[in-house]
This record gives sequence, C-alpha cells and structure tokens, in this order.
Amino acid sequence: MPSLLDQRDKDSRHGHASVSSQLKYIVGGCRRQSPEKSTKKTMNKPLLFDSNFECGNLGKVACVDRSDCASEYDISIRPDTRNGRQRIWWYFRVKNAMPEHTVLFNIVNSSKDKSCYRDGMTPVVRSTMHPKWTRLPTKALLYYKDPTRRSGYVASFTFTFNSPEDIYEFAYCFPYTFTQLQEFLGALTAKRLPFVTRERLTNSLEKRRVDLLTIGDACRLRPLSKRAQDSADVQLAFISARVHPGETPSSFVLEGLINFLISDDVDAVRLREKVVFKIVPMINPDGVVAGNYRCGSMGHDLNRCYQTPKKWCQPEVHAIKKLLAELSQNCPKRLLFYLDLHAHTTSLSSFLYGNWYKNEGKMVSQWVFPHLMAAHADDFSLYVWHVLSGRCNLHRYQVTWDVPLEQAEHRNLLCVFLCTTMSERNVCIGIIAPFRICCFVVTYSGMSLQRQHRF
Repeated sequence: MPSLLDQRDKDSRHGHASVSSQLKYIVGGCRRQSPEKSTKKTMNKPLLFDSNFECGNLGKVACVDRSDCASEYDISIRPDTRNGRQRIWWYFRVKNAMPEHTVLFNIVNSSKDKSCYRDGMTPVVRSTMHPKWTRLPTKALLYYKDPTRRSGYVASFTFTFNSPEDIYEFAYCFPYTFTQLQEFLGALTAKRLPFVTRERLTNSLEKRRVDLLTIGDACRLRPLSKRAQDSADVQLAFISARVHPGETPSSFVLEGLINFLISDDVDAVRLREKVVFKIVPMINPDGVVAGNYRCGSMGHDLNRCYQTPKKWCQPEVHAIKKLLAELSQNCPKRLLFYLDLHAHTTSLSSFLYGNWYKNEGKMVSQWVFPHLMAAHADDFSLYVWHVLSGRCNLHRYQVTWDVPLEQAEHRNLLCVFLCTTMSERNVCIGIIAPFRICCFVVTYSGMSLQRQHRF
C-alpha cells in the first residue's frame, strides 16, 4: 500500500488533489485492517488549534476527513495585518492528539507559487516535551499544484503524534520572536561591556521598543560631532534586520554577528578599534509580534517606504533615515557601509542585492564585496548577485542616494542586502563565515583583494 503522500503526489499528477478516500486506510498512524478482519473501531478526537501567541499565524482550519480517524486538515494562513496579499508565514499550536495518530496538514492559501519547500526545506516542529525546534523529514512534505484550489500550490505534510498530554507547535521555518530578541539584548546589557551601548532608537506604532546597539572602542562611543579631532581613522558601519517580520533567519544571522563582534577574537578586537557599528536588530517589531510575513501594523511594507517615510505611520523607518542623515552630516566620508539582512523564500544559498551607480569607482567597490564573500564563504552564491536601478522606494536605493543627496556622489557608502535562504543549513553556516568577510570589507574601505586576513 503506498503512503499517503505518495498517493497525493500520484493524484496531483493526474489532476486529482483530494485523497480523502485514502484516509480510510490510516488510523492512529497504523494501517487499518479491512472490515472483515477488524473487530474494533479506532476513534480519534479532533485536534484543537491555537495561534493566540507571539508570532502566531493561523487563519482557518477545516477538517477534510470527517470520519472517525479525523486525519486530514486544510489550514489557511491569515493575511498580514491590513494587507490581504501577503500570506507566507504560518505558526500554530496543536493539542488533544491521540498517541500514534498520523495527521495530514494542508497549507492551502500561500500567496507564492515558488517555495524552498520544492528544494528540500521542510516545516519545523517542537513540543513541550521536546522544546528544541527540529525540521520534519523531507519525505513527510509534498509541495504540489492543486488544480481544484484557487491558490494553486499546496504544502502538505504528515506528522505522527506521540503523547496526548503534549502540546505541539508547527511553523513555516524557525521562529525568532521579539521577546527572544529582548532577552538576548538584556543578557548582552547585563555583561556591562565597555564597548557596547544600547539605547532606544524610537517606539513602534504599538509602543514597542526599537533598539539601537553601538559596538566599538569605548572612547569612540561619544557623539560623532563632538570627537572630530580623534576620529580621523574611524569608520562607521550601519546594520539592520527584520524589516520583513517573516524573514526570521536574518535575526539568527545578526545574533551571530553581534556575538562575534563582542567576543575576544583577535579580529573582533581589531574591528572594534577601527569601526563603530550601529545596529538595529529588529526594524518591524509590531509585524513580528502579529505573525505577519512582510508588513507592519498599518499594512505597509516598511522596506518600500524609505523615500518619504512618515513619522505617524512609519516611525521606525523615519527614525533610521533621520539617524543616517545625522551620521552622514557629522562624518560625511566615514559612513561607508550599510548592510540590511533579509531571508528569501525561493532562492538558495546566501546572496547580495546592490545598487546601480553612475560612478565607476563605486560600482567597482560594490563588485569587490560579493567576490570576497564568494571566495571565503562556501554558502554564498555570486551568481545571484545583481544590481537594480530606478526603484527609488527601495531601502538600498534611498539609503545610498538620500542621506543626504548632495553628498551621495562624494561618499563611498556601500548599501547592500545580504539574503540567506530559509533553509537550516545555510543559516547555520552563514552565521560566522560571511561576517568576518563583511567586517573585513568595512575595516579596509579600499576593499583591496590583495590584503590578507585571517578567517
């Protein structure tokens, strides 16, 4: 007898997505005996779903299989707040499961046809008895086109429950919550490191804290305008993450970067002596808490608001742009680097997006950085690197040309996106290796390939 997902794959190729008829063979994770051989009927309680917690996202649940086994559920993703087009991130809890009960979950209304699920990525799961997030086996997931549904593509995965007392959590990929960030920053502040300061950049619309970290030599943490006499050799790097709430790998990567910068590693010590790092770890905390994928609490994609951000509805972007303008005015030729961290739902490896410049020297500098990444990071893809022009609302475009505009041609600000895939392997490898290269480029603003550096 073929497995449930094998049958689903076969049916999808023939244009028949429903496999409800196959569920009569599955009860409690075991093959059900034929009626003539079975003398006892097995019944399973319906599962109880919940998403009323931080980062949770669950729109609607429908029990497809209404027989006694209750082994198939269609799950709809709740759209982003005030934006019905964005439906990618999902995260929910399940309880009331029977032991050895195998259930088929169908995520039925994703807003994207393409997905890393087609390339081996799988959802993650944890429970109260096993609190560490783990990926489901590849064979448990099938991503396929369903001609009977308006959404087109469906992600179906099976899971066998072990304990009725356990509460299980399932998510699109590894969650990274606002609370998790605050705990990390709180532990960092408690260390009282002389080269680290934490301050509130602004508040979000829902009055959540938007943090700004400054990492650098203690004598250089004074306002830049007040230390011009001792800052001739100091450079400034600006780094941010989580403008898109559902791109959780960017937070893991940024946490790895911060841990490296505050460490006793000889390269980290040298960087703190030469570079002041300004870091905004989570630009969109409201969207993160709400369980959105791309938007904030007003339904705006904050990554498309950098041209004319409004303080009353986009305070996070407004504060960042104001800070960059101040830094640029105080040290117009020392703000050399802006790295914005993202994650991608369809592309593999780590890669960069950049800008198109009329200045040939700036274009050459921008090309050197991805080549350095490719030379030293196995998970970085040089083939995905490309530059874009003309999309003036984009974050990388506005930061480069509008901070301030009259100085843009005279500054060597490199503004790029570092994207990682949603898959576990790339994120884990990408935490350490790429960022030594990133810091290397910031430290040596000439970006010479002839310089040697220890990795």
